[in-house]
Amino acid sequence: MIKVTFKTFFKLFSTYFWVGVSLILFSIVLENYLENPDFSSRVIISLVESIGIAVLVASIFTFASGTSEFVEKIKLLLQDIVVSRNFLGNIDSQSKKDALNSLIKPSNEEKQIYSNIEDYLNTYIKQTMDITAKCVRSN
Repeated sequence: MIKVTFKTFFKLFSTYFWVGVSLILFSIVLENYLENPDFSSRVIISLVESIGIAVLVASIFTFASGTSEFVEKIKLLLQDIVVSRNFLGNIDSQSKKDALNSLIKPSNEEKQIYSNIEDYLNTYIKQTMDITAKCVRSN
Protein backbone atom coordinates (compact mmCIF):
# COMPACT_ATOMS: atom_id res chain seq x y z
CA MET A 1 0.00 0.00 0.00
CA ILE A 2 2.79 2.45 0.89
CA LYS A 3 4.74 1.60 -2.28
CA VAL A 4 1.76 2.43 -4.48
CA THR A 5 1.27 5.79 -2.76
CA PHE A 6 4.99 6.56 -2.84
CA LYS A 7 5.20 5.60 -6.52
CA THR A 8 2.14 7.68 -7.36
CA PHE A 9 3.65 10.64 -5.52
CA PHE A 10 6.80 10.46 -7.63
CA LYS A 11 4.78 10.23 -10.84
CA LEU A 12 2.77 13.31 -9.88
CA PHE A 13 5.48 15.71 -10.98
CA SER A 14 7.88 15.54 -13.87
CA THR A 15 11.46 14.45 -13.51
CA TYR A 16 12.55 18.08 -13.73
CA PHE A 17 10.82 18.74 -10.41
CA TRP A 18 12.89 16.06 -8.75
CA VAL A 19 16.05 17.24 -10.48
CA GLY A 20 15.42 20.70 -9.01
CA VAL A 21 14.80 19.28 -5.53
CA SER A 22 17.93 17.14 -5.82
CA LEU A 23 20.07 20.12 -6.87
CA ILE A 24 18.79 22.19 -3.95
CA LEU A 25 19.40 19.37 -1.49
CA PHE A 26 22.85 18.71 -3.00
CA SER A 27 23.82 22.35 -2.55
CA ILE A 28 22.60 22.31 1.08
CA VAL A 29 24.54 19.12 1.87
CA LEU A 30 27.63 20.47 0.13
CA GLU A 31 27.37 23.76 2.03
CA ASN A 32 27.13 21.90 5.36
CA TYR A 33 29.92 19.49 4.43
CA LEU A 34 32.42 22.25 3.68
CA GLU A 35 33.02 24.09 6.95
CA ASN A 36 34.98 27.04 5.58
CA PRO A 37 34.43 27.12 1.81
CA ASP A 38 36.51 29.51 -0.22
CA PHE A 39 34.99 32.04 -2.61
CA SER A 40 34.89 29.76 -5.66
CA SER A 41 33.20 26.98 -3.66
CA ARG A 42 30.56 29.40 -2.42
CA VAL A 43 29.94 30.61 -5.97
CA ILE A 44 29.51 27.03 -7.23
CA ILE A 45 27.22 26.11 -4.33
CA SER A 46 25.09 29.22 -4.90
CA LEU A 47 24.99 28.56 -8.64
CA VAL A 48 23.84 24.95 -8.12
CA GLU A 49 21.21 26.13 -5.63
CA SER A 50 19.95 28.85 -8.00
CA ILE A 51 19.75 26.42 -10.90
CA GLY A 52 17.87 23.97 -8.69
CA ILE A 53 15.36 26.63 -7.66
CA ALA A 54 14.90 27.74 -11.27
CA VAL A 55 14.33 24.17 -12.47
CA LEU A 56 11.91 23.53 -9.60
CA VAL A 57 9.85 26.67 -10.26
CA ALA A 58 9.84 26.05 -14.02
CA SER A 59 8.60 22.50 -13.55
CA ILE A 60 5.80 23.67 -11.24
CA PHE A 61 4.68 26.33 -13.74
CA THR A 62 4.90 23.83 -16.58
CA PHE A 63 2.75 21.42 -14.60
CA ALA A 64 0.24 24.15 -13.73
CA SER A 65 0.03 25.44 -17.28
CA GLY A 66 -0.56 21.95 -18.60
CA THR A 67 -3.57 21.21 -16.43
CA SER A 68 -6.97 21.52 -18.04
CA GLU A 69 -8.34 23.71 -15.21
CA PHE A 70 -5.57 26.26 -15.73
CA VAL A 71 -6.06 26.30 -19.49
CA GLU A 72 -9.84 26.64 -19.08
CA LYS A 73 -9.47 29.52 -16.60
CA ILE A 74 -7.12 31.42 -18.92
CA LYS A 75 -9.49 30.75 -21.83
CA LEU A 76 -12.45 32.17 -19.88
CA LEU A 77 -10.45 35.24 -18.82
CA LEU A 78 -9.41 35.92 -22.40
CA GLN A 79 -12.98 35.49 -23.60
CA ASP A 80 -14.16 37.96 -20.98
CA ILE A 81 -11.56 40.52 -21.99
CA VAL A 82 -11.47 40.13 -25.76
CA VAL A 83 -14.84 38.76 -26.86
CA SER A 84 -17.35 39.83 -24.22
CA ARG A 85 -15.53 42.99 -23.15
CA ASN A 86 -16.79 42.43 -19.61
CA PHE A 87 -13.42 43.27 -18.10
CA LEU A 88 -13.95 47.03 -17.84
CA GLY A 89 -17.50 46.55 -16.58
CA ASN A 90 -16.28 44.65 -13.52
CA ILE A 91 -13.71 47.14 -12.19
CA ASP A 92 -14.27 49.90 -9.65
CA SER A 93 -15.02 53.45 -10.76
CA GLN A 94 -11.57 54.85 -9.93
CA SER A 95 -9.96 52.19 -12.13
CA LYS A 96 -12.44 53.01 -14.89
CA LYS A 97 -11.51 56.68 -14.56
CA ASP A 98 -7.82 55.77 -14.80
CA ALA A 99 -8.50 53.58 -17.85
CA LEU A 100 -10.41 56.39 -19.56
CA ASN A 101 -7.66 58.83 -18.72
CA SER A 102 -5.00 56.59 -20.22
CA LEU A 103 -7.10 55.91 -23.33
CA ILE A 104 -7.83 59.52 -24.23
CA LYS A 105 -4.73 61.14 -22.79
CA PRO A 106 -3.53 63.76 -25.29
CA SER A 107 -0.12 63.46 -26.87
CA ASN A 108 2.54 66.14 -26.46
CA GLU A 109 1.77 67.43 -29.95
CA GLU A 110 -1.92 67.78 -29.12
CA LYS A 111 -1.03 69.58 -25.88
CA GLN A 112 1.05 72.08 -27.87
CA ILE A 113 -1.70 72.65 -30.44
CA TYR A 114 -4.59 72.75 -27.95
CA SER A 115 -3.27 74.30 -24.76
CA ASN A 116 -6.25 73.43 -22.57
CA ILE A 117 -7.11 69.99 -23.95
CA GLU A 118 -5.95 68.04 -20.89
CA ASP A 119 -8.22 70.04 -18.58
CA TYR A 120 -11.11 69.60 -21.02
CA LEU A 121 -10.63 65.83 -21.18
CA ASN A 122 -10.33 65.55 -17.39
CA THR A 123 -13.59 67.52 -17.02
CA TYR A 124 -15.23 65.27 -19.62
CA ILE A 125 -14.11 62.14 -17.76
CA LYS A 126 -15.35 63.55 -14.45
CA GLN A 127 -18.75 64.42 -15.93
CA THR A 128 -19.02 61.02 -17.57
CA MET A 129 -18.18 59.19 -14.37
CA ASP A 130 -20.57 61.36 -12.33
CA ILE A 131 -23.55 60.14 -14.40
CA THR A 132 -23.95 57.15 -12.08
CA ALA A 133 -24.58 59.51 -9.16
CA LYS A 134 -27.49 61.18 -10.99
CA CYS A 135 -30.91 59.88 -11.87
CA VAL A 136 -30.83 59.11 -15.57
CA ARG A 137 -33.91 58.03 -17.53
CA SER A 138 -34.12 56.83 -21.08
CA ASN A 139 -37.10 56.77 -23.41
